[in-house]
Amino acid sequence: PYEADFVFGAMALIDGKFVTEYDVLPAAYFFGVEDMDISLQAQLDGWQILVVPDSVIVHKVAASAGSIRTPFRVYHESWGRLHLAMTRLSFRQRFAFALFFVGSRLIVFVKWLRDGHSEWVQASLLAVQDFLTGQYPRDSMVG
Repeated sequence: PYEADFVFGAMALIDGKFVTEYDVLPAAYFFGVEDMDISLQAQLDGWQILVVPDSVIVHKVAASAGSIRTPFRVYHESWGRLHLAMTRLSFRQRFAFALFFVGSRLIVFVKWLRDGHSEWVQASLLAVQDFLTGQYPRDSMVG
């Protein structure tokens, strides 16, 4: 085994002691960033994140969330990333995240608009607006 900064949730075995000490799946994350949150919290609390290269993981990609991108999914992925960055990262890390988030959003917005998915752009922008105004994640994309 070797130490890592992060592991995907689909490939993680989490010590029961850690689960009882920390809210492993906070309600603020619908899906998409909870594995990063768990990794960051574990590091803050002095836990090791280990990778066992000989392990075999069978994971059906997107089986729970579905492989189809929807405005609902785009909204929650965007809101969750912003929440994670602002609650878990240092000021320097937040600054780097903001540059990356804005830059990558601009690139993906152009792609989504080109492909006829303006609703995904709207969902991501709504997530940013909601996050910046303190709105908790929405249950739907209506109103």
